Amino acid sequence: MATPRLVVAGNCQARFVAKMLEANPAVNERYKVVYFRNFRSGDQGVLDEKTLRNCAVLLEQVAHQAPEMPHKAMLPKWTQVVRFPVLWFNSLWPTFVRDPRNPPKEVGGPGLWPYGDRIIVKALDSGRTPEQAVNAWFATDVAASLDLDRFHEINAAKMLDLDARSELKMARYVLDSFRREKLFVTHNHPSFRMLEVLRDKVFDALGLPASDAEVEEASGGMYHTHNPIHPTVARHFGLEWFDPESPARVRNVELPARDYFKLYAGWEQPPNPEGAGLDLDTE
Repeated sequence: MATPRLVVAGNCQARFVAKMLEANPAVNERYKVVYFRNFRSGDQGVLDEKTLRNCAVLLEQVAHQAPEMPHKAMLPKWTQVVRFPVLWFNSLWPTFVRDPRNPPKEVGGPGLWPYGDRIIVKALDSGRTPEQAVNAWFATDVAASLDLDRFHEINAAKMLDLDARSELKMARYVLDSFRREKLFVTHNHPSFRMLEVLRDKVFDALGLPASDAEVEEASGGMYHTHNPIHPTVARHFGLEWFDPESPARVRNVELPARDYFKLYAGWEQPPNPEGAGLDLDTE
């Protein structure tokens, strides 16, 4: 008899869940874990019919832009389906934008600098030098120029909507804890702490013993970029853990936030040590 399949469908966060499950002996005694990439139209993996018809558990990530998982009608009626929301938190990065200097995503992937900033782009478009654009970023009072509370309210509503479509809930933890704990390193990549919460909720939902596998090893590069939070945004939200002197991180190299933005504004090649890949699914 074929080993029952435990299918995990979604983006890089779902792949993290799959890796944590694969590393757990209790899981391997019961299931063969299969990761299925399913994040946006045209960016999907392949699931064979045998896997679908032998699927005992489906962990399906829910996201606003994710397509419906294909061929779900093939799943047995006894398949346990547990949906979980994509993890993202735009509220702390209100000036994020995909920099137009990157090629279209469908052509060039994430691009040289995937995490762009509107303040930098606007300053460069007005004829300022990269250094002047960086100075403009640090001089801007984001909280005075944007309605951060309304922006946060909109994002919170979207998170709660994803929770309403999921058996596994994450939004309330994020909304209650983000001021006390660093839960995200970019708007779309969770910190190790947030990944631990996701891991524990998944194992609890499946009635499985907790995993002691290394979160960092399973994260697959999600932690390699830390996009700086603007100090005025941190002050507005009262982030207890925020330190303006904390380094940014790009491709797993730490550097001061000002140096990070100098490289980005000048469109210079970011440091990329051997083995430090990028994992840049975005919603």
